[in-house]
Amino acid sequence: MDKEKEISAINSKFEELKTALEGDDLLKIRELTLELHAMVHPAEISGREEKTIADFVLDYMMDGHQNEFVQRETWDTDLKYAGSKTVPICWQLWHTYRIEDLVSNILMENGNQIFNDDWQKRIGSSITDTGNALEPDELISWAKAINADELRNYMIEVGRNTGAFYQS
Repeated sequence: MDKEKEISAINSKFEELKTALEGDDLLKIRELTLELHAMVHPAEISGREEKTIADFVLDYMMDGHQNEFVQRETWDTDLKYAGSKTVPICWQLWHTYRIEDLVSNILMENGNQIFNDDWQKRIGSSITDTGNALEPDELISWAKAINADELRNYMIEVGRNTGAFYQS
């Protein structure tokens, strides 16, 4: 996998989706959303044969790098969350999948999120939200306490659930 090639393909698909969203072809919008979802999630979620960017990031985290800090490339245009331009890689994945869980299950499906007391215990998370308010020292403490294997399991369940929602 060539990182730049994959990023270019994701950006291209995203632009295609943005254009489709200006229209009313719901089947096309659904198709593009599923394609984009498959491109940015681990391959086991969508059944893809080749690794995705998410697979490489997860593999890296699972190889003992859960606490490694990563630069937020769009920090200046984001909401400057977490009080830092850098965050632990496991927090970035937590943050992203908590948002997906909340949006796909509560806002889109008008149901219950996957995250519950059991997931919180399994992951070992001191927080239940997306972690936006954590300051740098809190980010470090949180990242050191979590169970990366269970975070990965949660991410897989969230991704599969969202994919199933779009396919129904």
